[in-house]
Amino acid sequence: MIRILWYFLVAVAVALIAAFMAEQTGDLVLTWGRTEIRMSLPVAAGIAGLGLAAVLLLHRVLTGVIDAPGTASRWLAA
Repeated sequence: MIRILWYFLVAVAVALIAAFMAEQTGDLVLTWGRTEIRMSLPVAAGIAGLGLAAVLLLHRVLTGVIDAPGTASRWLAA
C-alpha cells in the first residue's frame, strides 16, 4: 500500500513539474565556438531526460554484462 502511495506521489510530482515547464516561454541558448543552438526550455528538459534515461539504460546493460559470469555460475551450481 505504501509503495502504491509512493508511486502516486512521484507521478503527481512529475505532472506538476511538466505543467510548470510547459508554461515557461523562455529560450535556452547554447553557444559553442561558432555554433549556436536555440530551443525552448521544455524541449531542452525533454532532451536532458532522454539523455539521462539512455545513460541509466547503458549502466543497467553494462552491469548485467559484467555480473553475467557470476550469475551464470551460481545458476549452474544450484
